[in-house]
Amino acid sequence: MLEQCRISLSPEVDPRPPLPLTFFDIPWLCLNPVDRLFFYRLPISTADFLETKLPNLKSSLLVALNIFYPLAGVICRSSGSSDRLEIRYSDGDFISFDIYEHACADYFDDISGHNHDMQVTLFPNKGLCLALSIHHAACDGFSSTHFIKFWAAAPPPQRSSSTLTAATFTLPSIQIQNLKLRLQSRAAEKAGKPAFHISTFVVSTACAWICHVKSKGYDLSRTAHLLFPVNCRNRMRPPPPANYFGNCLGCPCFVNAGVGEMVAEEDGFFVACEIIGKGIEGIAEMDVYEGMEGIFEKLMAVVPQQPLSIAGSPRMLVYEADFGWGKPEKVELTSVVEKGAISMAESRDDRGGVEIGVIRQWDEIDEFSKGFSKFLEECE
Repeated sequence: MLEQCRISLSPEVDPRPPLPLTFFDIPWLCLNPVDRLFFYRLPISTADFLETKLPNLKSSLLVALNIFYPLAGVICRSSGSSDRLEIRYSDGDFISFDIYEHACADYFDDISGHNHDMQVTLFPNKGLCLALSIHHAACDGFSSTHFIKFWAAAPPPQRSSSTLTAATFTLPSIQIQNLKLRLQSRAAEKAGKPAFHISTFVVSTACAWICHVKSKGYDLSRTAHLLFPVNCRNRMRPPPPANYFGNCLGCPCFVNAGVGEMVAEEDGFFVACEIIGKGIEGIAEMDVYEGMEGIFEKLMAVVPQQPLSIAGSPRMLVYEADFGWGKPEKVELTSVVEKGAISMAESRDDRGGVEIGVIRQWDEIDEFSKGFSKFLEECE
């Protein structure tokens, strides 16, 4: 531990009104925060970092928090209603901002690669890891990424587990485009069956879902479940403003398929894509508010089936968070370990490509890797 800080908002700024929680926010109240790691290559000594970089990092964070003040507030009952909740910032509220140094700087190359054991933080003369934990009840991934980019543009704890391994699998853009064309052709061949929604997300999610099922070794007679959040920003009428901050994720999309169908050599990928694509089409036809009532009951009903969930999105463009050190070497969504989810982000260096993040026991990572490698071979 090098330094422990508490960042509070500037007192001279006008009073900040409380923000009532919406029905988009409520479902996330009882869930854990979202943890994301940004790995930056920064060959600088600890002393130089503390003297030249850290002050700007803290001052720009204060600038960002003065705008995104709900992140420094607390969730409490509304003063005017006992059955309403709001995010309220009061003088003295703060966020924790702690600086650590790792004993072995050379570990940076290992953990910022595509496979590593979960470790942590500042690596002298190598780089640094910026770890952020934001409660989902305050905002969704698009909004938290918007905050991080604002912080990066403003002029200025990770839990370790030796038994878990993090791995990132990159689905190249050329393969994604080939798979889209193959899906369109295959859909046209199936007489009497309408086409379905085909996108980068559909292709990437189907790939991750199939590799996940294979890595778990599920019985072929079992049903595999998948759920993913739906961004409602483009579905609201009227739409929210471009600088809207908060949650705007609607009722998750729930889909399922027979394991035997998914792992079939010829049609497994097509089956998974068709189910996901039609699920997205079904959500698109729904009113934004439709399906929100009873969402907890729906989630609880599927939880015993161990559904796979998808966190993040290639559309968040997390690699655009540049603090002046260049784009991150790696961005990781570490909170997926709590839920057994799989994360997605845009590829760092391949426009149109997708990074799939997995944190599992090593044997499952190994099986996932074998399935992913075979998938890439088959789609060439």
